[in-house]
Amino acid sequence: PVDVAPSVGPAVPPGVPRSMALVKFSDIARPANQVLYDDFHFRGHILKVVQKMPWAGAGSALTTQVDFFSSRACATLAKVAWKLPAPFAGTAVSIDSSGVRRIDMLATKRLPDLQLQLRSDLADPRKTALTCSYIGIREVLLRLEARGGSTKDLVGEVTHSMPSATVGAKFSSRTGAPDFGLRCQYGPLICALLTRDGLKASTASVCCSLNPDVKLAGAYTHAPRQKAGNTYVVAASYKGLYKLRLSQDSAISCSMKYSLSRGMRVVAGLRLNARTGDWSYGVQLSVD
Repeated sequence: PVDVAPSVGPAVPPGVPRSMALVKFSDIARPANQVLYDDFHFRGHILKVVQKMPWAGAGSALTTQVDFFSSRACATLAKVAWKLPAPFAGTAVSIDSSGVRRIDMLATKRLPDLQLQLRSDLADPRKTALTCSYIGIREVLLRLEARGGSTKDLVGEVTHSMPSATVGAKFSSRTGAPDFGLRCQYGPLICALLTRDGLKASTASVCCSLNPDVKLAGAYTHAPRQKAGNTYVVAASYKGLYKLRLSQDSAISCSMKYSLSRGMRVVAGLRLNARTGDWSYGVQLSVD
């Protein structure tokens, strides 16, 4: 399914949908978050297999994920997700190891500027969510999500993407106070600022590309009224394959991503708390 991408500006190459240039509110800090949090796998031993099924139609794929030696109670041995082919393109059905089912449906063909997405766990109607995304206004993304089929639980957001900056706001009928976001790019620097909980907490992040291979990122959260308080995290990435991360709780995390062969990748990570001495590791093998 076509989704809004975490790009900085609204420039769109020929033939690419306009939504690919727009930024969701949750992706405003994505450049730094990719370095800080992606591919840090330090829990579990996971085998993930993606099988394309051309006999079932173009775009159909079955994803199976098994967590070996898991101590948690499980209803199935694996997490299974099936991306359905045409005429159900944009629909995916999944069930995880705890037995939680989920269906995602995306419709875009009838109204090119309007995307409708339906998410449900197929069990509790209160956990059903309908999201409408409108891209008919130049450089603007409008999103409205209704949860549980009730107008009492609405979440809306608006973002405006410019060549070197993105501004946005997010509203919720439950909290009342809006969240605000700003992202700016200057050369190799991408800076972002997000506020939440009625300006009671804010997070500033920065991502810097020293060269095509090395990226540095950091984030600082100022939330003196919340339990977690003020926190920070910094990380470095080399070619997106090797990462090192430090955080205010004295935790040191490292990650390595290695391609064994075409279509077979390994992600391994280690986390050590220098204060308590606790440590954990994890390995994930992906085959597609």
